[in-house]
Amino acid sequence: MSRFALTTRVMAVSVLGVMLCAGSVAMAQPTGEQPRRQRGPAGEGREGRGPSVEQAMKGMNRAFKSLKDQIGDPVKKEVNVLLVIDMERACLAAKSGTPGGPKMKAAKTEDEKAALVKTFRTHLIGLGHALLDLETQLMDGKMDEAKASLAKIEKLQAEGHHALGVDKEEKGEKGEKGEKGDKDDKDEKPGAK
Repeated sequence: MSRFALTTRVMAVSVLGVMLCAGSVAMAQPTGEQPRRQRGPAGEGREGRGPSVEQAMKGMNRAFKSLKDQIGDPVKKEVNVLLVIDMERACLAAKSGTPGGPKMKAAKTEDEKAALVKTFRTHLIGLGHALLDLETQLMDGKMDEAKASLAKIEKLQAEGHHALGVDKEEKGEKGEKGEKGDKDDKDEKPGAK
């Protein structure tokens, strides 16, 4: 076989190989569609940047409430572990953001704001440790320890909310005593509407 014929065959095989590879890549990706991003447990935030701190906290709170209601049920062991994983993701997402709350809004200097952010992240680091412990306890079937960890997590939540003054906001949002525009029944005079 001549050198020219050999070179032609090699080039033809190379071109065919490139065409096959390009065709398989084109077939693997749908045309005209953008790949879908999976939503995290706390939902998407602004412009695909992930959840905001508030969204992450709400997602963590929803998972916590579900977990609190069913933690003692051995049948829901896997579901409970997944709830804890959702809380861990939300905790991590919140930790990368900047907290809000009355104390943050009231902070006048950058040093005050930085101190509040440090407090916020420190609380979330402690919460992350507690969530990892809870996940391990649930996987090992140690329900008594898991219940104790859940109580610890609830205490950490209260401390973190108090540190940022968010606990006062929550009472107003939930319609408990102190909501704007509402009066307690005790304050109303008989016959007044």
